[in-house]
Amino acid sequence: IFEANEDGGQDGGLLGMRFVDRHGNEIKQSAGVKNGERARRAAVLQTEAYPERYDLREQGFSTTPKHQGTSNFCWAFSAAASAESNVLKRGLPVREAWRTTLANGKTELAFSPMHMALSAFTNDVGIDEDYLPLDKNSGLYGNDWIAATTLASGHGVQLEKATPFSSLEYGMDQAQRDVSYYALKNYGIISMEPDAPESQTNLEKIKLVKSWLMENGACTLSYDQGSRKESSTSDGETVLACYTSNSQVKATHASAIAGWDDSFNYFSGTDLPPHPGAWLVKDSYGEGKGTDGYLWVSYYDASVKTIANVEMTQASEMDHIYSYTNVLTNTKIQMEKAANVFTARGSEQLASVSIATMDESLSYTFWVYTGVTEGEPETGQLKAEQSGTFRTGGYHTVELDAPIPLDAGERFSIVFRLQQGNAAGYF
Repeated sequence: IFEANEDGGQDGGLLGMRFVDRHGNEIKQSAGVKNGERARRAAVLQTEAYPERYDLREQGFSTTPKHQGTSNFCWAFSAAASAESNVLKRGLPVREAWRTTLANGKTELAFSPMHMALSAFTNDVGIDEDYLPLDKNSGLYGNDWIAATTLASGHGVQLEKATPFSSLEYGMDQAQRDVSYYALKNYGIISMEPDAPESQTNLEKIKLVKSWLMENGACTLSYDQGSRKESSTSDGETVLACYTSNSQVKATHASAIAGWDDSFNYFSGTDLPPHPGAWLVKDSYGEGKGTDGYLWVSYYDASVKTIANVEMTQASEMDHIYSYTNVLTNTKIQMEKAANVFTARGSEQLASVSIATMDESLSYTFWVYTGVTEGEPETGQLKAEQSGTFRTGGYHTVELDAPIPLDAGERFSIVFRLQQGNAAGYF
C-alpha cells in the first residue's frame, strides 16, 4: 500500500509504503537477524574504520543544494543528489559539456529530478503525442523504491541542463525518457527500527551508512521534517537540527546525507536525543535554508524510516537492459523460485544479472539458461550458477563470473531463489 505522508505545513512529497496480506494484516519487513543485546554506543559508532566526523563537502563530493519549490519531488532530489555524489566519488568520467551552470556561476554535475519524476509517473503517449506535461502541484509523491525502479528501467539519469526543473510547468519531450548518461548498478535500501533507535541492529546500520558514505558518496534519508528546530552551537552558529522520540511520526520528507558528526549535540526543545551524534543532511530547499542548505538529523530520530545508497556506472557498461519492470509493484510474494524469460535483441554477451528485493539479509542462488523453451525457464542449457547474500533490500546487480554469449532471437532465462534462514524469501 502506498501512502502519501503529509506534514500539514510544508510537504516534501515522500510516499510511504507498507505491505498487507489478503486479509489486510500488515506484513512487517524483515530487518535481518537481531541479537537482542544493546551495544555499547561509543564502541560501535567510533572505531578506527570510521572517524568521529566526516564531510563529503570537504572532498568535493557533495553537490550544491537545489530547490524543489512547491513540488513533491523531494524523493527525486535526494536520489539525484546521491547519484551525483556517487559519480564524483567513484571518479566516473564527467564531460565538461555535461555540467550545469548554477545561478552563482558555478558549474557542476547535476542530474534532473524532473526527468526522474516524469519518467516514473507518465506512460508512453506515442509518436503523435510526444510531450509529457505535468503541473508542479499535481502530486507525484515518491520514495526510494520508485526512484530505484525508474533508474533500473533505464529511464535516466538525465542531465539537469537537458530537462531543467525550471521548465516543470511545460513538461518534457518523451524522447528524453530513455536518455541515460549513467546507468544504475545498485540501490541499497535499509529500514531503521523506529521503536528501538538504540538497538544493536540500528547501530550496526549506522556503521553501514558510514561505510556507504566513505565508499560510494551521499545517501538518501527519509524522515519527518516537522521536527526541525533552530539551535545554537558552542561557536554561536545557528543550525537546523531534527529529532523526535515519537516512533509513530511518519517520514514526510527525503534529503541526502553528506556526512556525520558523532559529537553533534545541538538540539533544542524538551524532546532531546538520548546521545550525541547526527547526520549532516543536504536538503532540497536551496542554500538559503539551514546552514547553506544543510541541516542535522540525530542518529536516534525515531521518524527515520529508510536510508539508501545509489551506485551508478557508465552507461556503456549496460548497453541493453532486459526488464519487465517499469513501475514498482506494491506486492511481494513468498515463493521457492521466480524466473524471467527474455529474447536476445542481437548477438551480444550477458554480463550481469539484477534483482530487486524488499527484505534484508537474504541469501540467493540464481541460474542462467540459454535456448529455453517458451514458458519453461529451466529448460535449455545451464550456463551459470552463482550464490551469495544481499545484506540490504533494494536493487542489486551481480556480475557474472564469465560473460554468456547470446545469439539474436535466442530465448534465455534468469531463475532466482531467495532464502532467509530456512524460509523461502519474498520476491
